[in-house]
Amino acid sequence: WLRAEEVAEAAAAHRRHYARYGVAGCELLSGAAEAIGAVHAAGGRGLVVTAKSTPLAEAVLERPGFGVDEVIGHRWGPTKGDALTERGADVYVGDHTADIVAAHHCGAVAVAVASGPIDAAALHEAGADVVLASLDGFGVWLNSWLRAERLARLERRLRELGSVMVAFSGGADSAFLLAATVLAAVPEARHLPVPR
Repeated sequence: WLRAEEVAEAAAAHRRHYARYGVAGCELLSGAAEAIGAVHAAGGRGLVVTAKSTPLAEAVLERPGFGVDEVIGHRWGPTKGDALTERGADVYVGDHTADIVAAHHCGAVAVAVASGPIDAAALHEAGADVVLASLDGFGVWLNSWLRAERLARLERRLRELGSVMVAFSGGADSAFLLAATVLAAVPEARHLPVPR
């Protein structure tokens, strides 16, 4: 253990050694680049919020050419949530229970990845909204979540309108809007059999 007056120098020494020896040994997790790619493809911004210092995190992420939009360092638990709140995050992915706390702190979906020291059961128990075995499945999950979110938003908007007329051309767009309008107006229609 360190005395309080020794902590600052020990942290500085750690950062010096990490910059010299640690950065070179870091590798991207499987699926990480594809996960950021999925976020960008969906029109989102890829943020890394980490307990590492910002310069060290940037050095780690620059080596493999990892294309994030912003790196925010020196954050842990709820302070990660503050950074996410400031940036309007909808989803936060992490491998620690403190990342789940951060996501819930800002009202984001907590996606936990069981690739670190904490297993899937513990991540579920800590309140993760979704637990993935690895980042390899994130893109599929994100697309599914976005589709459900957009449909729910459309349904809420249609309900707010109260009365809607759909000009039905027989094309895919008008058929989709007509079906969404029926579901918004008559939620029980979800359970009706589809005529063949």
